[in-house]
Amino acid sequence: MGIMLDSKVLFIIGLPIWILVRVVLILKNRSKGHFSIKREIVLNLFFVYIICNIGITLFPLFINWTGQDGNVSINVVPVFNTIKDVSMASQQPEMQNFMIKFWIKNILGNMLLLFPFGLLLPILWKKFGNMKKTLLYSFLFTLGIEIIQLLSYYVGNIGRSFDIDDIILNTFGAWLGYMFYKKIVLKCFNKQFLDGIHRNVDYIN
Repeated sequence: MGIMLDSKVLFIIGLPIWILVRVVLILKNRSKGHFSIKREIVLNLFFVYIICNIGITLFPLFINWTGQDGNVSINVVPVFNTIKDVSMASQQPEMQNFMIKFWIKNILGNMLLLFPFGLLLPILWKKFGNMKKTLLYSFLFTLGIEIIQLLSYYVGNIGRSFDIDDIILNTFGAWLGYMFYKKIVLKCFNKQFLDGIHRNVDYIN
């Protein structure tokens, strides 16, 4: 016996709360002359991205009240599983095409997952113009996702695991997003435009 929560619940619960918070902060900032429509657009885009990221990585969430059978998958050795899979695929030619598509999908998917994170952080907050800080927060974010995935196994989510390779690929994807910001965004948009987005950097708004 248990319940299953779909990712839609994130929008049903999170969106109204977010809208309420934003309305309050917008009214507060406008009264102080700090409101920026450009920042508001990017900030809402960042919120939607975070919700979608959580929906992809943690949902559907199945809570099984009767416990969980089987072994949880934990990989803390980088590229170990990939090498093992390559070895197995080489022994089974009929699996090679399938595994190649799987690896491409897994590698690109994990990199793309945090690309927006590394891109939007420095756009929204000046302090993330520092690459080390952006990568640190990106690492902590993906580490948190992996830990929650692991813990969710114990409430009934079959197939959830902790994989160091996902963390590495996610963080690399965030680095690509940051480099896109440095090499493309900063060249395509002038400083005045970006300052209009990431002012009030000491606050979440």
